[in-house]
Amino acid sequence: MYHTHRILTLLIAFSLPLLMISCDDSTSSNDDLSDVPELPPFQDMALATGIFTQGGFGGEQEALQKQLADPDHPEASLSGSSQLRDSFDEQPAIADEPGTPAFILASTLVNNYQTAFFTHLQYANTFTSQVNPGNAEMSDDEYVWELEIEDQELDETVSITVTANTSNDAVEWVAIASSDASEGGIAEQQVIDATTSADGRSGEWTVSLYQEEFEFDYESTITWEFGDDALEMLDLTFDMSEGGEEFYFLVDGFYNLEQPVASITDGQFRSSELTDEGLQTDVDITEIFDLTWDVEQGDGSLEMDGVTMCWDETQADTDC
Repeated sequence: MYHTHRILTLLIAFSLPLLMISCDDSTSSNDDLSDVPELPPFQDMALATGIFTQGGFGGEQEALQKQLADPDHPEASLSGSSQLRDSFDEQPAIADEPGTPAFILASTLVNNYQTAFFTHLQYANTFTSQVNPGNAEMSDDEYVWELEIEDQELDETVSITVTANTSNDAVEWVAIASSDASEGGIAEQQVIDATTSADGRSGEWTVSLYQEEFEFDYESTITWEFGDDALEMLDLTFDMSEGGEEFYFLVDGFYNLEQPVASITDGQFRSSELTDEGLQTDVDITEIFDLTWDVEQGDGSLEMDGVTMCWDETQADTDC
């Protein structure tokens, strides 16, 4: 768990000031870079989970959105990092006796889904935060960003090569990263594989990372689509492990927003953290669930482990 937190902290720290970026001299520049693709609007990827603010993660989304909108702002970056590091230790409480209130159980499920989603965005932002049209170059008909990032705290250099290929209103993104693996860094590996629409409002984005020294293995994929004003569809798969079975966190689920109703269907999460006494309930929370809520009124329902549970606008249990 310590190394997992260290990895997240290290990666997020790459977005802070005092970074050094350099370009590979072998990459030729192009005088006309007017069509350089832009990254997806990660800073706008927010879920309509406001009714679950009392579930334990009300400030996490706001902190992350600030960081993604301004990755060089140290307070925003550190705040988002802190929320993420502590997320497993600050789960919403689940009563250890039968009859856990439906809203509290729903909050726990949403919190875990959103934590996995935030982790994905943090990694995606780490490896691409310095990518912008102004520092793009051309090589073999593809856009290239050669980045060299100095982590002064660990005295370690991370090299990142990001490429983008455009074709038929689509963009294919690839990122290769490496650092000194002997010092706890990462061997050269592909960390991003993605395809997006030209405007970035739909696509599929996979982030992966492996550290042999700590048996750390991470991969997550999101498929998304924006509507006119908000993120309307998100399909998430997430798999993080360290030290074999010592720590793992697995999440799946399909988020959909059709105002004013939001839902997570075919959701599921499993984690070594579920062995803690504070996460015991009469409902098996590792089972597949379907969760629906009204983003304005606050009522909703949860189907899980063969049980249907509902709550009203006051978050109290009610008949379904």
